[in-house]
Amino acid sequence: MKKIYILLSFFIFQIFLFTSCNKDDDNDNNNPSYVGTWKYSQSISGTSLSNTLVLKTSSFTETIKTNISVLGINESSTSVFSGTLSISGDQITFNIEKTTVDGVNINTSSSKTYTFEVVDNKFKRKSSSGEEVFTKQ
Repeated sequence: MKKIYILLSFFIFQIFLFTSCNKDDDNDNNNPSYVGTWKYSQSISGTSLSNTLVLKTSSFTETIKTNISVLGINESSTSVFSGTLSISGDQITFNIEKTTVDGVNINTSSSKTYTFEVVDNKFKRKSSSGEEVFTKQ
């Protein structure tokens, strides 16, 4: 009888072991290194730029806030770009499907490809016009 209890306990333990370990569990550690919210800011002679980049596995949203102060005149603008993204090696391509400037929808469709790398919670995006280094939030 004692052997039956031991065997029964063993089988019940096995059932719990196999049902509690599921490959489909949501786990942030399984996301690619680029997934997350990234911030970049820059100020040059009266112009400040704040850029928030939200990257998901296959989509993105980029919000760029610009504030220009020249000769006592302050102007600000917010642009939002969203769409899909694709990765090939160290290349990331943003396929822009929707653009909004100061709340007004602009019908544009374009794509932009960058070289990128993620190192120490920094997302580096490089193009022919330079490099932007975003910090993970």
